[in-house]
Amino acid sequence: MHWLNVQNKVSKEADSDHCTCSDYSIIVDNVPQDATDKQEWQDFFYKLNPIQEHGGEISNISIALNNGKLLQLSHEREKLEKQLDALKAKFGKTHFADYQEKIKKVERKLRKLIQNMGAMRSRVDFKAVVVFVTFESEVTRQEVEDEFKGILPKKHTLFRNRYRLKVHRAPDPVRRCAGFRRCGLTE
Repeated sequence: MHWLNVQNKVSKEADSDHCTCSDYSIIVDNVPQDATDKQEWQDFFYKLNPIQEHGGEISNISIALNNGKLLQLSHEREKLEKQLDALKAKFGKTHFADYQEKIKKVERKLRKLIQNMGAMRSRVDFKAVVVFVTFESEVTRQEVEDEFKGILPKKHTLFRNRYRLKVHRAPDPVRRCAGFRRCGLTE
């Protein structure tokens, strides 16, 4: 038991010396799917009491969308473009015929992938999944987080005057990235 107390104390001291974006950020769950406008979120958070009373500032707002498949395709496109560049670099140093067919094959894959991405963008209406808000100070983050606590919501904390949001401190970036991958989302 004593060792556990020592370990907890050391852990807290190390954490107090190590500042991450989660010290200044909240994560907002239970968001309406059509709430994809960053300005709407900024206006909503600026009307909260802690920000009005203390002049707290918002550093950043990020809206996570359900566009994981599109982001995967984008990553795949980057890999194909690098592969194509490498093949073209080799083509300049060796015989044309050796790499011509390989280059054409990668170019066809790349064109098809870009067409698929374009089609996906035009036909998919991406939905908001979660919102991350980063404040200028840890105090503002804590006060805004406290505004959303309680059994009954305060009227000014209802998004669009009807949606009760779930607000809590954002996880550390390493844990957040692992959680995104588990959920099939990417940043």
